[in-house]
Amino acid sequence: MDNDCCGLACGLVSDLSGSMMERMNEYLDDFVPCLHDILKSQKIDRKIKLPALHALADLALNQDIMANQHYRSESLNILNQAA
Repeated sequence: MDNDCCGLACGLVSDLSGSMMERMNEYLDDFVPCLHDILKSQKIDRKIKLPALHALADLALNQDIMANQHYRSESLNILNQAA
C-alpha cells in the first residue's frame, strides 16, 4: 500500500463520515476492515496510522449503536495493542 494514498483515503473516510453521518452505516463493511488493516500493518508508516485512527473514530461517532457493535471488539483490541 502506498502511504500517501492511505493517508488520503483515511481523510476521505473521515470527511464522508462527518457529512453523511448515519447514512455511512451501509458502507462500514467496506471501510472499517481496511482501517483495521492499516492500523495492524507493520509496513504502513506510523504517520498514516493517526489519520486511520481518526477515520475510525469519526465512523464510530457518527454511526448508530447497532452498527458499531459489529466492529467494537476488534477496534478495542487494536487500540489496546497500540497502547
